[in-house]
Amino acid sequence: MALNIMAELTAAGSTLSRDDFYDLVMEQRALSFPNWTEDELACHPGDALRFCETVRQKVAAPVQDHVIMHALMNARKRSMPSDSVAARPSTQKKSLQELLGLIKTDGPPPNDEECRRLLEEELLKKYGGS
Repeated sequence: MALNIMAELTAAGSTLSRDDFYDLVMEQRALSFPNWTEDELACHPGDALRFCETVRQKVAAPVQDHVIMHALMNARKRSMPSDSVAARPSTQKKSLQELLGLIKTDGPPPNDEECRRLLEEELLKKYGGS
């Protein structure tokens, strides 16, 4: 069952809205661990516990650790751009175009016999004939 952040905040006695809580969590992560991603923080349990304690102090309510970490991971997902090609950086689009240009040929691809012949020629060049 999905976690209801608003219900958890209300149960803990917080008056923050869901969006304000997400913003607070993300701002605190950026202040406390500016060189870490959300995933990196989650992979360091001791640091994650200290992070949760700091968030609880800022919220001024006993919000549970799993609620804070859930918000951290959801906030990360919310800030990610769409996976569409239009949302990708232009350098990524350019790289795809360059890759497609590399595999483009002027004629049809070689058949099995032509591949064997080309391989044999390259092996003879590399290792010499016997």
